[in-house]
This record gives sequence, C-alpha cells and structure tokens, in this order.
Amino acid sequence: MNREKLAFMLVSFMMFNGFLTRNEIKSKYISNGNRYYKNKEYEAAVKEYINAEKFGNKNETLNFNIGNSYYKMKKYREAASYYEKGDKSSDNFFNLGNAYYKIGETASNGEKEGLFQKALESYKKAMTKLASLPNVYCKISGFPTDNKLFVKNLIEKLFFFLKLFPNHQTVG
Repeated sequence: MNREKLAFMLVSFMMFNGFLTRNEIKSKYISNGNRYYKNKEYEAAVKEYINAEKFGNKNETLNFNIGNSYYKMKKYREAASYYEKGDKSSDNFFNLGNAYYKIGETASNGEKEGLFQKALESYKKAMTKLASLPNVYCKISGFPTDNKLFVKNLIEKLFFFLKLFPNHQTVG
C-alpha cells in the first residue's frame, strides 16, 4: 500500500473516531502539500491539496496552489483550469497569463491566437490591480523577476502576434 493511501486511511479513521476535526484534517493536507511543493515534489503536492478539498469547502487559495503545482510540472492546461477558479489577485492573473502563453507556444495556429489573446487579457487584469507598469514586470510569475526587459518583450511579442490576426475575437 502506498504512503498516500495509508495516510488518507489513517486520517479518515482518526476523524471518524473523533480525534480530528475536518478543519484539522484539511490543514494537515494543506501543510503536507506546502511541504511537498517546497521540496519540488509537485505531483505529491497536488494529491495533498486535492485531498484537502475533500475535507472542506473548495477555496481559491487551494486552486491557486494546485495551479502552481501543475505549472511547475509543465502541465499548463491543468494549471490554467485551476487558475481560472483561483482568486482575483494580480499573482493569479499573471500565472493564468503565463499558463495561456505556454499553451499557446505549442498550439496549432488556429488555437494559438485565442490562447495568446487570453494571456494578454489575463496580464491586463493583473496590470489593473497594480499601480504601475514597472511593478507588472517585477510581478510576472514564472519568469526572472529582475528581467523586466524579458517580460516587456514577451508582452510586445504577444501584441505583435495578435496584430497579424486583425479579426481576432477578444476574450471577456
């Protein structure tokens, strides 16, 4: 029996026998997920975060954490689906934009335009939450925070790509 199943069974047993409350169990799974994430064990982190959801209301922070774990595993579509359910913070919108950009890099030309548009829309939402454009460059998640020029060029590249397709539909 693997370690995760054994832990789940033990925690379930303790809960049903009154040893732990649902919130304590949820906190334990989140704590385990955070530890796995910190140790770059992203698959294990996702399992713990999803187990935490089973013991309490789904919440935006868990969605953000699951999205980050999938992003680190280069599972950008899965990451985007969790970021979509995440909070409305600038960090979440930046991560969502990064996920759409990464998906768009390898997408077919027919799909690429829509994904790059979604990336720009996500970046735009993030920018409205920040006071100035230099802050935007520093806050882009997944990219070197000291490389403002890189992010500026990325955004310009997305705008250039979308200019090639003047009839694109905006994402709302």
